[in-house]
Amino acid sequence: MPGKVKTHCKNGHAMEGDNVRIYGGYRKCRECQRLNRNRWAEANPEKYVAQQREKNRRWKKKHPEQIKEHKRESARRGRAAGRIRYGYTSNVINLVGQEALSAAFDAARQSGRASSVYAVVGESRWLSLRSFYPKVGAQMDKIIREARQRLRTEIIKPAAPSIIRVANLDLLDRINAVVPRGLSKDQRDDIISDMVEAVLSGHVKLNALAQNVGKFVRASFQMDHNKFGPLSLDMPAFQEGETPLIETISRGMWD
Repeated sequence: MPGKVKTHCKNGHAMEGDNVRIYGGYRKCRECQRLNRNRWAEANPEKYVAQQREKNRRWKKKHPEQIKEHKRESARRGRAAGRIRYGYTSNVINLVGQEALSAAFDAARQSGRASSVYAVVGESRWLSLRSFYPKVGAQMDKIIREARQRLRTEIIKPAAPSIIRVANLDLLDRINAVVPRGLSKDQRDDIISDMVEAVLSGHVKLNALAQNVGKFVRASFQMDHNKFGPLSLDMPAFQEGETPLIETISRGMWD
């Protein structure tokens, strides 16, 4: 019947309400268009993805204020729901990465300070990470406490020279064990003090004390510890210079 308005499309969809779209002066079925679009997307996935990306790019370029408002609203809802902490979500652990996290643990073991962790992963990221993953934070706290106990020192600076006393008895015992017992007490104390300072400053490794003790013993003899006892005539006569002691002795002393 001419002029009769169709109530259904050729595929049986009702041509009424939101399912009707006016295009070019004609009534179109939205459901048919949606199905056709889905079939085309399945047949051409790469083209469909590229088309959607371009569509989103154009929309974002055209509505920058809406994008900013959407981000602010998302951040507000995230904070309200506890999904954002210190500016990051629970995905912060992936942002940090396993390699950087391992490096942060190593830095804490060496320094015993939380600031060394911040230097590796960033303060905000670390605070967010330990907030979302409290077990990781508890493990780091334990490592820092142990490192502080190991590195706790008391530095005493008299007029000259400076002496470092270490509260860590294990370190003193290990150094004391490798310093020769036949030396005088004051000489052994100076050698131990020098070796402690060298270990703490990083010039000597803790596991290489026995290999380096000879160097400190030789240096201590050059400081004239035994000035009231027998001296080697080959040792330097002065602290500055290489002139041996034998060259400073006149022939008259042997007459």
